[in-house]
Amino acid sequence: MSKLLPFLLVLGALLAGCKHIAIDHDHPDREWFEAASHDELSGYIEASTNSPLAYYERGKRYAELGRYPEALLDGETCIERWPRHVNGYWLRGWLLSEQQAYENALLDYNKAVELAPDERRLYIQRGGIHIKLDEVHLALSDFNRAIELDQTDYFPYLMRGIIYFGAILNPERAEADFSKSIELWPESSFTFLMRGGLYYWLQKDDLALADFNSAIELEPDRADGYLSRATLYYRQKDAENALADYQKVYELEPSMYGVLKRVGDLFVMTGELDAATDAYRGMLYWYGRQDDPFSSVKLAAPSIEMPQANRAEVLKVYPESDELYVAWAKLSYDNQNYKDALALVDRGIELNPENMDLILFRGAIRGVLEDQGGALRNINRAIEMNPVYAMSYISRAAVQHQYGQPRLAIEDYTKAIELSGEVAFIYYLRAGAYSDFRLYDFAKADHDKSVELSNGNIVYRRARSFFYEKNGRPDRALDYYNSEIEACSDSYLPYAERGAFFKRTKRYDEALADYTIAIEKALEFGVSAKKLRSCYLDRSGIFLALEKNESALKDATAAVECTAGEDYFAYSKRAIVNDNLNQSRMALADYKKAIELNPNDEKSRYYRAGLLYRMKRYDEALEEYSVLISRELGKDAIYWQALRGRAEIFVLRGEFEKAIQDMDEILIHDPTKQDLIERRRVIAEYAGIAGSPIPGMLLLEKIGRTIPTSGSVCSMERGL
Repeated sequence: MSKLLPFLLVLGALLAGCKHIAIDHDHPDREWFEAASHDELSGYIEASTNSPLAYYERGKRYAELGRYPEALLDGETCIERWPRHVNGYWLRGWLLSEQQAYENALLDYNKAVELAPDERRLYIQRGGIHIKLDEVHLALSDFNRAIELDQTDYFPYLMRGIIYFGAILNPERAEADFSKSIELWPESSFTFLMRGGLYYWLQKDDLALADFNSAIELEPDRADGYLSRATLYYRQKDAENALADYQKVYELEPSMYGVLKRVGDLFVMTGELDAATDAYRGMLYWYGRQDDPFSSVKLAAPSIEMPQANRAEVLKVYPESDELYVAWAKLSYDNQNYKDALALVDRGIELNPENMDLILFRGAIRGVLEDQGGALRNINRAIEMNPVYAMSYISRAAVQHQYGQPRLAIEDYTKAIELSGEVAFIYYLRAGAYSDFRLYDFAKADHDKSVELSNGNIVYRRARSFFYEKNGRPDRALDYYNSEIEACSDSYLPYAERGAFFKRTKRYDEALADYTIAIEKALEFGVSAKKLRSCYLDRSGIFLALEKNESALKDATAAVECTAGEDYFAYSKRAIVNDNLNQSRMALADYKKAIELNPNDEKSRYYRAGLLYRMKRYDEALEEYSVLISRELGKDAIYWQALRGRAEIFVLRGEFEKAIQDMDEILIHDPTKQDLIERRRVIAEYAGIAGSPIPGMLLLEKIGRTIPTSGSVCSMERGL
């Protein structure tokens, strides 16, 4: 996560107004070129190819039409024919930045600055690229240079102020730059919002309120100002004013339905539970209407963007608050650093024991860390504080479901439906609990209901097809995939989905045919690199199942190449193919690259450890297993597998006591593993170590109750 989150969120919008810059101010037909249509520019180029400006402007038109390859060709033609003219480098640099190829874009911006060293807008643009690359001080240098060239432009002061606010953590300089920007252009509501946000985090509430009021006066029909002011009122527990502003936000921008969460909270605060229920219901209604409601959770209450640099540095400058800790906790949670997230949430709750959202969040983290009791205690506390918030019941249901208690999960999902009304995704969740409780008729009814409520959303239709497939009706599942192909025959996706269905049902020849069509259509019509990567990797898996290993490797390599070598998952999958081909060194290199790209890629690290073990490189394998065991993650399947792997290496090294310790930890977790109990006994006898496989009383206690399925060691694709 970038240190400059607030800056990145606004950068694109702010630069949009100045991105189409051209430096050839003295061209006699400049105004005509800027106003000319794409066809007029093409005609001009055909008649006379002596103007770099014509290629430049046509490239812009191509880009506006989304025809980036043609736009890029115009930029490259411009550079080839006029290598000392700035327009071609600028156009290509901007196009590359639009495609997130920032390093290459920077090279073109550097050349453009070399050719036009006094053009301030180029420095502003290049500063934006430096920001994307987390090169904060280079960005600051570019904005400084833009100010040197023109001290009357408000924009570079605004950008420099945001850097001082969000990254360099110099609130005095940030305040000075925001104030100078306002002095130069007092009509910018956004600058007032940024300075108000700075004051908000400095807890200078009167100054923040004044700036938010100014922003609203300048643009009374924009939701941003009301949202910022409402957040301030909410922190001050001014329910009446906060409620009015949040309702105004929703009136102006219904897509910002997350504010209804705060509206509901405020009604709970004032004791109006029916009104709170209606607000939460409205929020969940909009949430359930998203195209893919599970792609990102949008239920968190809105807040003002915060500085994202080193925590200790932030706390030297900005006062401690529960809001800071919850934002940091969410980042740690997203990065799977669950223990760190828990510590941050604990501190946030110390600062504000009445923050229901934090208490509920702590329950979710406890659930991930396999602390069922801690999860339920926190969620129950959140429900006591606010008995009409449906998401709390959904959270508790998820924990009950996770720990093999579908009846209790069904009760909570049903309560959530009562509170929220008919929301598709809750029926979908309850269908899963009904399935696990083997109430298949009820599960089917809920799947049907989710499809109906979502107007046939593909997410829920796909889920229903999986239900049919799982419960012995693959014909019904296949009907769904066939209907999708009939409806969208030009799209790659339905072929890929049917191919996946054939793969799961081991109809590999049919799967191979569908994935081949999917890849052809993806290449023909253009899809994102990651989607194309998925198709190649899925087809690679089919080739492996058909023992066509060379074809599998070819597809895995295509997956790596189509993501420009920047996708860890593609390397991880190619490593598996190389391992199957007994190309161990190449597999190790791919696993290593996957881990470099994503240090949290636990599977690649686990598979790499297993491969090192099989290659008898025990010291390296031990290092990888130890990393997995020591990471701040819950004790999931990989943890227990890594512990077993480390125990075996300790045995090979003659470190029997350490091996016994690891084996005992596994057996305390799951005392039903008879093979491990026997192996531990043999090793203990050989090494002369006394004691039962695990402490006797604990063993009796464990065997005397039902062993939970959640958390037990699962079968992994590769390993020892």
